[in-house]
Amino acid sequence: MHPVLRWIIGVLASAWFFPVSCTTALGIGTEILVGLDARDAARGDTVHGSIAVVAVPPPAPGQAFGHLLLANVPSYKERHPDASFLMPAAEGRIELVGNTKVTYKVVAASGAEQTIETRYEDGDRSAWGRYRAGRREVAPLASRLSNADYIYGVIPYALVVALIVYLGAWLARRRMRGDPDSSRGGSVPDD
Repeated sequence: MHPVLRWIIGVLASAWFFPVSCTTALGIGTEILVGLDARDAARGDTVHGSIAVVAVPPPAPGQAFGHLLLANVPSYKERHPDASFLMPAAEGRIELVGNTKVTYKVVAASGAEQTIETRYEDGDRSAWGRYRAGRREVAPLASRLSNADYIYGVIPYALVVALIVYLGAWLARRRMRGDPDSSRGGSVPDD
């Protein structure tokens, strides 16, 4: 067997490499889940209710606009009959308590409608959303959440992938050494 291949199998079968393969699988897995869970209403998906929606006039003095979660739009409209979801400026940004930021950009406008993209960031997570806004109506179009929203769901899969890589390399290393127990599935090494 080629020496480079022996070295690669030796590294992969090392107990020290297990955390590296687990972390790599975690990073790749969260990116995969973020992509798989990106939602588009045109495909029939239900957009995440946790995207930011912007409105004027702002509920707090000193802010250029207000923000709320998409899921809270119906109750917000009841409490604020004078609020509009049409934004007067083409883009805007507010910084709230801590590291929380909300930004928006009007990406298209026609008549009494605007297509608005928002980004909510609070230091732990972020959410991107796109929706069509009228003066009193919001129609969600698309959403995508951050990696932080999926990391705990990926941990079991990352552990399984790391274990498969480790055990596969360990088995290959035993076969390379010509260990007679390798064909019978002997015990896991103490490395």
